[in-house]
Amino acid sequence: MNKTFKTSVLEYAKTLGIPFVGIAGDGATYSKIVCLFPYYTGKKNMGNLSLYAYGKDYHTICGEYLLKIADYIREHFPLAKTAIHVDKGDGNDKEAAFLAGLGFYGKNTLIINETYGSFVFIGYVETDVILPPDAPLSVSCIGCGKCEKACPGGALKNGKLDEAKCASYISQKKGALSEEETAIIRKSGLLWGCDTCQTVCPHNEAAKITPLKAFSEDLIFSLSHLTVSNKAFLSLYGDRAFSWRGKSVINRNLEVISLHETNRDGHTI
Repeated sequence: MNKTFKTSVLEYAKTLGIPFVGIAGDGATYSKIVCLFPYYTGKKNMGNLSLYAYGKDYHTICGEYLLKIADYIREHFPLAKTAIHVDKGDGNDKEAAFLAGLGFYGKNTLIINETYGSFVFIGYVETDVILPPDAPLSVSCIGCGKCEKACPGGALKNGKLDEAKCASYISQKKGALSEEETAIIRKSGLLWGCDTCQTVCPHNEAAKITPLKAFSEDLIFSLSHLTVSNKAFLSLYGDRAFSWRGKSVINRNLEVISLHETNRDGHTI
């Protein structure tokens, strides 16, 4: 295994401004250079969007960082295979972060980092360049159960998530919502995403503010009813994580929570 190159690639990732990087993998056929991208701005309950949606779209931002790491690998190993993964939706990103020693699982099913709490995006570069894997942390969630009790839809139980009852997942669904789903979103108070299980978590009380400008500058806290065309919507918000479902889902959720906020320019659109 490439112990020397492991040190090199980790140091390179740090020069990019990525505060936490580790290695996961089987030590024989593949390695994952796993990165945490903090997004907490120090601001909470600023509007009707989830904290993770305040800044630029993490899929794009994290992908750009990971692409640089992949290029760095190929500079040293021209025949190396690399693949970039950001929020695949299958839980592999959280598992990779855990195995790389970057955090531990909370009862809210999220990875909790000891510096930035659970306010982190996870991405990794998978490669056939074999690097010595790191070890999981020995610490664990205190298991207070506050996240389970506070969850608007009662989606958390015994460290597992029922997506069908999760306000964040429901807020991103297309089409009409059931009465139960409507009640869950209204209880969360947000038209996109949900922060409840994170804001009540004791592990997040001392979470540090992100050092990454893409998640701390040009912030959007709220949206109002969208009457612009789909093209105009994408022109205004195409660089934001909440844009991928389109304006109809946002307008639907706005009607549910009955909030009338203003857009980034302070004007109703």
